[in-house]
Amino acid sequence: MHKGENVEKKFIKIGNSYGIIIPPTALSLLNINPDTDKVKISIENDKFVIMKLKNPKIQPLLI
Repeated sequence: MHKGENVEKKFIKIGNSYGIIIPPTALSLLNINPDTDKVKISIENDKFVIMKLKNPKIQPLLI
């Protein structure tokens, strides 16, 4: 995958939710480490927008 390239993906069922597999090359282009980084997902103009959080806030774990 290269900048400007489009890739079609199907949704996959994950429990009661759905997900999309993101190619490692796309994560690399955006400098996202899926093991440590967090992202913000929003919907803008009928599009999913996924952005890497620069300084993620630490949220308390509720048990």
